[in-house]
Amino acid sequence: MKIKENIGHVLFRLCVVAFVASMVSLVGSAQGVGRISWSARLYPDNPDYVEVYVDARAMPTNMIVRFANFGVDFYDAGDRLIKKETFNFLDTKLGRFVPGVYRRYFKHSFANAKRAEGTDFNAYGGGKGGDPKADSPPELLFRASQSGGGMDTPGAREIDPSPAAAPGLEVLVHLEDIGDRTFGANEFAGTRGESRRLEGFQIRLNPPVAGLTLKYFARLQDAGDVFVNEGEYAGTRGESRQLLAFAIELDGPAAAKYNVVYMAHVEGVGDTRFFKNGEFCGGPELSQRIEGILVRILPK
Repeated sequence: MKIKENIGHVLFRLCVVAFVASMVSLVGSAQGVGRISWSARLYPDNPDYVEVYVDARAMPTNMIVRFANFGVDFYDAGDRLIKKETFNFLDTKLGRFVPGVYRRYFKHSFANAKRAEGTDFNAYGGGKGGDPKADSPPELLFRASQSGGGMDTPGAREIDPSPAAAPGLEVLVHLEDIGDRTFGANEFAGTRGESRRLEGFQIRLNPPVAGLTLKYFARLQDAGDVFVNEGEYAGTRGESRQLLAFAIELDGPAAAKYNVVYMAHVEGVGDTRFFKNGEFCGGPELSQRIEGILVRILPK
C-alpha cells in the first residue's frame, strides 16, 4: 500500500511540475518582448466613442498576432461603474498587428458614459484564421501594460478616421438658493443629493453650427408648459417653482445629421435614462422636481 501511495505522490508531483512547465511555456513567448503599453479614454470631441492608443514599438518583428482584444470600464456622471465592454483591436480595418504606434476609435454602447478606463489588453497567436475557437489553440503572446497617457504622441498610425466632432453647447440652469450657473455639453448641470430644485434652463449652440438650431419645452410647477427657441430661457426665477419635465429637439436643414440626447436627476428617482429628439424627460408621473440635467448633441 505504501508503495502505491508513494507512486501516487510521485505521479501527482510530476503532474504539478508538468502543469507549471506548460504555464511557463504559455507565457514564455512574451519573454524578450519589450514594454508594450496602451491607454483608453472617451474621445473628447465625441464621447460616443472610446479612443485607444497602443505603443507596440517593442514588439518583435517576427511575432505574428492573430487576434487581440481589450476591455474598457465605463463610468457614469456620478463616477459609478456602468459596465465593462470588450472590443477587438484587429478587424477588417487592421488585419495585421506589426511593431508601431496605433490610435483607434471604437463606438461604445453606453450613452450615459462620462469616463472610460482601460482594464486589459491581450494579444494572441495561434487559432486558425485568427479564431481563438478554431482547432489550433490560442497562445498568449503579450499583455500590454497601462501607459497612463500617450494619447497625443505624434506619429501614431491612424487606423480609423476621427469621429465627427460633437457640437458644443452652453447650458445655463437656475438653481434654488444658488442662482444661474453655466455648463458645457456632456456636463451635468445641477446638483445631486441636495434636494435643490432646478427652476429653469437655457441652451444654445456654442459655437453655432450652420443649418442647425434648437427648440425646447419645459413643464413648470403651477405654471404649465413653456415652448421656446434656442438661447431663450425656459422657466422662472425667484418664484420657487420647480421644473417637472422637459424635452429638446433639433431644427434646421442640418438637423437630420444629429441626435440630441438628454437626461435628468429627479427627486426620489435619481438619474433617468437618456431620452432623445423631443421625448419627454422627467419623473415617472412628471410631478417630481428635476434637480439637474445633462445635454449633448451627437453626429449620427
